[in-house]
Amino acid sequence: MTVAGQGAHSDIVMASALALVNALNRLKAREASAAARPAEGP
Repeated sequence: MTVAGQGAHSDIVMASALALVNALNRLKAREASAAARPAEGP
């Protein structure tokens, strides 16, 4: 699974940290929505 994040800041380290937090939040949201869906099957 691939998740991309975005971060904007004049300091490259801060921008990287913001992008990491954004990506982790997206991953958590994706996992939560997958868990909320009923299982597919016959």
